[in-house]
Amino acid sequence: MGLSRRFGASADITGADGDDVIVCGGLDAGATVDARGGADTITLTGDVSGTVLGGDGADVILADGAVTIRGLVEGVGENDFIDINGTVAPTGRVHGDDGDDVLHVHVNQGEWTGATARTCVRSTAEISP
Repeated sequence: MGLSRRFGASADITGADGDDVIVCGGLDAGATVDARGGADTITLTGDVSGTVLGGDGADVILADGAVTIRGLVEGVGENDFIDINGTVAPTGRVHGDDGDDVLHVHVNQGEWTGATARTCVRSTAEISP
């Protein structure tokens, strides 16, 4: 059994080796969410200026509503699904990494890479393979 908790913006969060469920109300610069191993689900309900790492395993990372990504969101390993239903700011990065990842970004002004399938509703930045 993995971790199942809600966290605030300034704490570092480290998951267990199992399947974690993490709900994060935002993440300050310098703070990190690292879900580690397992098929994790990370839900971001506030702005992200820090680092979010899915870890090994087929992870699901969701950003709900008006969330802005100014830091890094990375699936890390295996076949990840990352859905940013908000904005990736010019300083923001979304990266699938290894595996057949699916990335969806609603508004992209930053960088998103490392996926076999990508969709973007509106982009003002270069999309890299």
